[in-house]
Amino acid sequence: MMAEMRNAALAWNVRIDDTNLRTLATTAVNGNYNSQQVMNTIGKWAVAQDANVTNLVEGPLGEAINQLAQNYGVKLSTSTANNYLRGFVQGTETEESIKALLAKQAAALYPSLSERFAKGETFEDVVSPYREMASRLLEKEAGSFDFIGTNLNQAFVYNPDGKGERTMSMGEFANYLRTNQEFGYEYTTDARNKAYGAVRALASVFGRA
Repeated sequence: MMAEMRNAALAWNVRIDDTNLRTLATTAVNGNYNSQQVMNTIGKWAVAQDANVTNLVEGPLGEAINQLAQNYGVKLSTSTANNYLRGFVQGTETEESIKALLAKQAAALYPSLSERFAKGETFEDVVSPYREMASRLLEKEAGSFDFIGTNLNQAFVYNPDGKGERTMSMGEFANYLRTNQEFGYEYTTDARNKAYGAVRALASVFGRA
């Protein structure tokens, strides 16, 4: 049991000294703990040692929580991420309950997507075709675009007439990328070709072709 608990703790980036490890393992053996109870025991010990769960946040669990939040278009504050981790490792939160909390936050951030979230889609599911559009139009890797907390998320909070937020059509999104200088469309091959074409057309009109 000591070996099992040590390996499980290390997988969470938590190190337990031998004295405490023996105490925890003895309690687990005497209580005939199942695997979930063993993990919760490790979690409770880790939280007791570090209220800010620093080791957990900096390990695989922290990465998993942040990735999960990203899937829902949410950027977690450090304190919120810590709260979720504390709950998860102690057994008061599950992956499903955390997903439900994130889905609720996502629906508040992006009202126009609330129905799609309710059907089980994530923010990343919704973003995917817009990411591909941005990649093709701006000639950059699809993974380089951050749709959370940047002006790219205007695609999902679009409110041109003041009647409420909605999602941009692909045509509207393409036009948004082309006309907003911060995205750099004017430096793409497509933009240069169109500019050269316009110059040639003007030259032809004025008899200089």
